[in-house]
Amino acid sequence: MTDEAALRRIASEIGPVDVLINSAGIVGANKPLLETTAEQWRQVFDVNVLGMVAAMRAFVPAMCERGWGRVANFASMAGKDGNPNLSIYSASKAAVIGLTKSAGKELATSGVLVNAIAPAVIATPMNDSTAPDVLAHITGLIPMKRGRPARGGRRACRLSLLGPGELLHRSRLRHQRRPRDVLAGRAPGAPVR
Repeated sequence: MTDEAALRRIASEIGPVDVLINSAGIVGANKPLLETTAEQWRQVFDVNVLGMVAAMRAFVPAMCERGWGRVANFASMAGKDGNPNLSIYSASKAAVIGLTKSAGKELATSGVLVNAIAPAVIATPMNDSTAPDVLAHITGLIPMKRGRPARGGRRACRLSLLGPGELLHRSRLRHQRRPRDVLAGRAPGAPVR
């Protein structure tokens, strides 16, 4: 069974989903572009881009049928800016941004809004193998230097919303059916009892 077939089976088993958060991702090779291999590119794009496409293809059709849904795709500031020695990861996250913009425009009138979240570097196990000099460079790009440990040892990050759904979402939010309205069969804006 392919990943996409497995996701479709899961979607049919669990039923309607109002919010899809696509956050799986891997960094991949931490080396200059000229030292990367085609297999390294395929591995990262399979997870970071094609995995996201498969999840959207499995869950978004039912959102469209119901006329309401939200998709949040995790991109990265690397997809906007590019990072040295992380060409594969940066290109995959740029693809996520392009995918999100295209899907957002395709679905804009369906009631399904698609946005990307583009955090700066976050201290997670995913970045454990990233070279210290690369992490220092990426952290240095954060205007408020919030990549450093905050109080309590936690890390803060800057988030950016991207894509056509962002403005549409903000301007139509009060007119949209909320998930609890959809589940209860209430009209948009009806009082909750």
